[in-house]
Amino acid sequence: MINFIRAYLRASNKEQDAQRARGSQDRFAYEHGVVICNYYAENQSLAHLKRPE
Repeated sequence: MINFIRAYLRASNKEQDAQRARGSQDRFAYEHGVVICNYYAENQSLAHLKRPE
């Protein structure tokens, strides 16, 4: 049985890129025998109340 998970990539400010963590998440999933079926990325800070959905 294959376990599928969804990955959430987040950057805390505009100078960072959420995608830079993707390699680490791919390695983690491989090492734990799961497959990432979808990635969600957010490059906005949580400090702002008006964020895109």
